Amino acid sequence: MRTRRGVRFTTTAALRDGLELRPSGLSAGTPRLTAQLRALIGAAAQRLSENSPNAGGTMLIGRPSLKRPYSILVTQAPPGSLRTSVDRSRIAIFITDPERKPDPPRRVLSALFGFSKAETKLAALLMQGESLDEAAERLGVSRNTVRSQLAQLLGKTETHRQSGLLRLLLRSPASLES
Repeated sequence: MRTRRGVRFTTTAALRDGLELRPSGLSAGTPRLTAQLRALIGAAAQRLSENSPNAGGTMLIGRPSLKRPYSILVTQAPPGSLRTSVDRSRIAIFITDPERKPDPPRRVLSALFGFSKAETKLAALLMQGESLDEAAERLGVSRNTVRSQLAQLLGKTETHRQSGLLRLLLRSPASLES
């Protein structure tokens, strides 16, 4: 994480494919999108200075690579949640890349849910959007083996369907650390 002009940001692969952090601020791929993004940030900052509880907004930013657009969330950060040199700087900008597959730390999945090494590998692949057949192929095991491992995952997480398991895993701290 780096700081520039009182703004904290994490450098990601997202930048340079429709988004770039320049000395003038965060810029989108086109002047129109840049103006829209900066207006959203400015409006959020203005509402924040007026102590409005609903400072923020969302937008999509297209990419030159023609991959799915980034989802942008501009929101008010809770007081004390960001260490900044200026007390009033409490705007957070979250950039979501829908093309990025989560890569959860396996140690976190194992520690949280008590998964075995094989179960953890399967859980990570499912979190990346792989089907059971795809996971079986990638792991070099039979479909029956992954179905058995899925049953173990469901039991250990007290979920009843694969969709419930994924919802739980994707909302866990493991997805935050990826």
